[in-house]
Amino acid sequence: MIAALFFGFAGLVNLFSPLDLVFNGISNGLRSPAVDDRFVILEVNDGFEHVAAGDTWSDMFTSELVSFLNTLDVESAVIVEPVFTSTSQLPLLTRALEQPTNTVSVSAAPNLKLESPSEGLRDHLTSSNYFKRYWGGVEFGSFGAEYGDVFLQSPESKLSDKTDNIGPSFEIDYAFDVEAFQRLDLSTVLAPDFDAALVRGKRLVVAQASQGDNHPYLMPSQGNGSLAEVILMAAMTLGEERPLNAGFLPAWLFSVGVVGLMLSRRFGSMALRWAPVALACMIVFPIVMDMFSIRTSSGHAIGMISFGTLIAWMRLKKRETANKAFTHNLSHLPSAQCLSAHVGQDQRVMVAAVVTNYAAISTGLTPEQEGITANTIANALPSSGAVYQGDLGQFYWLQTDFDEAAMEDLFEATANQLNKGVIVGERTLIVQVAFGVERIASASLASRLKTAESAAQAAARQRKTYKLHDQDAQDALLWQSRVLFEMDEALRNREIYIALQPQLNIRSGRISSAEVLVRWTHPEMGVISPAEFVQMAERGKRIDQLTQYVIQSSFQFLRDAQKIDPGFNIAVNISPSLIGSAEFEFMLHAALRVYGVKASSIMLEITENEQLLNNSGAQDAMGRLRDAGFGISIDDYGAGLSTLTYLLKVPANEVKLDRTLISTLRYNERSQLLIQSTISVAQSLGMHVVAEGVEDPDTLAILRTLECNLAQGYFIGQPVGAEEILSILESSSSVQAVAQA
Repeated sequence: MIAALFFGFAGLVNLFSPLDLVFNGISNGLRSPAVDDRFVILEVNDGFEHVAAGDTWSDMFTSELVSFLNTLDVESAVIVEPVFTSTSQLPLLTRALEQPTNTVSVSAAPNLKLESPSEGLRDHLTSSNYFKRYWGGVEFGSFGAEYGDVFLQSPESKLSDKTDNIGPSFEIDYAFDVEAFQRLDLSTVLAPDFDAALVRGKRLVVAQASQGDNHPYLMPSQGNGSLAEVILMAAMTLGEERPLNAGFLPAWLFSVGVVGLMLSRRFGSMALRWAPVALACMIVFPIVMDMFSIRTSSGHAIGMISFGTLIAWMRLKKRETANKAFTHNLSHLPSAQCLSAHVGQDQRVMVAAVVTNYAAISTGLTPEQEGITANTIANALPSSGAVYQGDLGQFYWLQTDFDEAAMEDLFEATANQLNKGVIVGERTLIVQVAFGVERIASASLASRLKTAESAAQAAARQRKTYKLHDQDAQDALLWQSRVLFEMDEALRNREIYIALQPQLNIRSGRISSAEVLVRWTHPEMGVISPAEFVQMAERGKRIDQLTQYVIQSSFQFLRDAQKIDPGFNIAVNISPSLIGSAEFEFMLHAALRVYGVKASSIMLEITENEQLLNNSGAQDAMGRLRDAGFGISIDDYGAGLSTLTYLLKVPANEVKLDRTLISTLRYNERSQLLIQSTISVAQSLGMHVVAEGVEDPDTLAILRTLECNLAQGYFIGQPVGAEEILSILESSSSVQAVAQA
């Protein structure tokens, strides 16, 4: 009996806990504590949902959001989405959090590893370790969690200013009416007519808009809610007088007594008749106790069950899962994962065979037939050992005594044999296969497997039977990977910086604007070409980081320049891939607000691009930017599409003539006629024209005759640092002041 009670209790604590949830919901419905009006939920609404997908927000979006929130006169703000993953992956956010005036905190990812963080970063990170119970909600809040050697406060502790008065964790009170919570959305707050008094002195909880899948947490008596609502419940719980928590012990002792009576010979029959009464008492007991500020639970006392069967079932499933992980489920061949899991080196040559039309030949096959097909292909391969199968028609093996000439013949023979057809049931399947070979024994098998497969894919693209791994191409990829890896560090260390090339107003003869250029001087690799690392940033998904850095640096320079010359403008190059991105538009508007500059002083240079010409969404986005006051410039006009249709479709107010056109202007009459007509057409459409690549006074004189608006080139001025441009502006301003006096 004692053993039965022990195992029964152990299982029932978890199995019948949903009843405690029901009782808790009933108790919550009977109480109605006041909602603290100091808290406001700020929701990132539909217009920004694509920059807040999944469990993390982008570095650029979150850093700009932090900068924006710091402009509001709020007591504090906590972004509760688990966005902070590492300082290396989120350099922009790290810098924003480390600002001395920052009052915004951000939730750290549960697996974040902090190694000697700065005080500013540590003080503005909060924990995000919320344990979701099997019933779908969070039962306990906390004051924080240890991240390595660093203790981070929880969002509820940060919001409520409560630290250690009731222990490391506490039960969340879900009796507060969630409908009474104050809410605002980000679009409303960003609006020019927003009344800042609505958030002045408030404590903001910032999260993705709570709709659809963003209601993942069950709140007893309230229904499903968002993480922000759960955290707000926890923060207000800390402001209450805490009840006495009696736990499960009273109900458990009562249930043990009742069960003991039911199992006894003397009182068993009588106790069984009173079982419904005992059950009713255990149902009412926690509800009544909660009304007297005493918390208890009784779900485990409703029945008994042994979970030995559950343990056995879990162990069986674990073994089956392990077997499936290393065996292909259709062919029962050893899987590629089995080969990748091998630790250490192997001197044999790695060979990959890729069936390039596997998707086509497997269409319409039953699982059994697909398994037969895979085994037939594997048996036909010229392997010297076991063949390992991938998921999409890849086969791998380690070849002993590799002779390139002999293996080439075997590859050709195998490819020809499979191309004649494999008979499966009533079908003849034409199998097209390409082979890849990797011979660098020092690499791990997992790495060699991928390299061999890449070589096979390259062979297929080149319509060859097989291909050896190209080490030079691999070295180039490694160099590109190094550049991308070190780009984040370069932004932090300001190895990447902006230079500015002055632009001359041809009519007035004054320097009226400058184009912002980006430069990178690496301490080991030296000067890296902008054309090279900007393209790498686009391919490596770093273009948003790089663009944000350039925008922030440019707007800061513009603010300083306009203190000297209020009419000074800048031109900033923008990647066409960013046009149409709501995240990019948000970043521009947020930067305007942070640095206090006007959109009308900023020209966005966009290289002519067929995608922009045929993409109505991109054209609409450029129209929105122009309506907001930004200038739109067609960069490098004359080097690409250069059609009148482009001028008509793109909502630009500037055309920038490519240097290849300007370089022949002095001695080529046809170039002069072409440029004259382009200037005439552009100005007739309300655009002004910039000539790029002006290297001598004769070219400038011709452009003046052709009534071109702006000139840029080495004759006007070379790209220089921001401080030097400011000095030039100060000198020009001083000369003007003397002349006017």
